[in-house]
Amino acid sequence: LSERALIKETLEEAVRLTDSEIGCFHFVEEDEKRVRLATWTGNVMEEGARAKEESCALEDAGVWGDCVRQKRPVIHNNSQDMPDMKNYSAGHSHVLRHASVPIFDEGRIRMILGVGNKRENYDEADIRELQIIAGDIWALICRRRIEARAQRLLRAVEQSTASIVITDTEGRIEYANPRAAAT
Repeated sequence: LSERALIKETLEEAVRLTDSEIGCFHFVEEDEKRVRLATWTGNVMEEGARAKEESCALEDAGVWGDCVRQKRPVIHNNSQDMPDMKNYSAGHSHVLRHASVPIFDEGRIRMILGVGNKRENYDEADIRELQIIAGDIWALICRRRIEARAQRLLRAVEQSTASIVITDTEGRIEYANPRAAAT
């Protein structure tokens, strides 16, 4: 699966496992001041509204961004009574209950996994489930991105006009690019 398809499948599974109706998956920018939409479950936003919200300032992220602002998992079991509940964007689903978790990597929040509109209140078991799912998907995303960078680097080394040789600590050749192997 592509990264986007993998994220979408993971989100759908998080929604199912927590008995939720909707969910979101956002990446958090390096400065932790903006969130970038990766995906929502299919019924959260109409296509037109979704296209307009690819990225937003954290302060405009509504309840979905609370876990970043508070730097911890967050549960809102009565979102509609919150005095600071932000207005919904046009086309956005109504959120009654919500739970979200931030995923930290190297001391920074890198992503948000959130679910909403469970019939019953969210609890710590839901948070643990989301943390496990989010931690696993973040590890897989990181691994895939590292592998993709390594493949690009390997292609560059193999296509280089310079001779490149990698040896082990005892001087044995572990790798030689085609240019080095030809000489």
